[in-house]
Amino acid sequence: MKMNNEIKIGIMVFICLVALLFLTLRVGSFSFYKKGYSIKVQFSNIDGMELSGPVRLNGLEVGMVQNIKMAYEDTTKMILTLWIKDEAKIHQGAQAYIKTMGLIGEKYVGIMDKQEGPFLEPGSTIVGEEPFELEKLLGRSDRIAENLETTSQNLDEFSNDVKRHPWKLLFRTEKGQ
Repeated sequence: MKMNNEIKIGIMVFICLVALLFLTLRVGSFSFYKKGYSIKVQFSNIDGMELSGPVRLNGLEVGMVQNIKMAYEDTTKMILTLWIKDEAKIHQGAQAYIKTMGLIGEKYVGIMDKQEGPFLEPGSTIVGEEPFELEKLLGRSDRIAENLETTSQNLDEFSNDVKRHPWKLLFRTEKGQ
């Protein structure tokens, strides 16, 4: 039986795809099932955190954000489900927060471990610290800059007045006594 060119090309493409899949799994340490466990972190504001965002334990990447959902109790809460590698153990009392890599970089969940006491059980919940709001600081910095500018102008006027009338510093006015 003679094969036409279409069958030969199809077999070649199939072999290349299988080889590519094999190399991806082998070299990239990729697997369809990774050992790990999930914990939950509760925030009132997640400040732009997204699914699959990294999770860092004391600075080392140990997992990812697996799910985000809202809970409506007395106030609206954001519940992040974090998948943590099996070898990363977190102690009870650990603090969770949302941070940014760099000035305008990717958001990540940081966990600061107390490194004492029993470990968290899978499925446990941590109450997270509220993220730092850079916008509030920038809003305040505008007011501070305006105040500094006004103070600078006042000092400039005072300095010019002293240069024109230096005797004002030497004599007291009788009105203020």
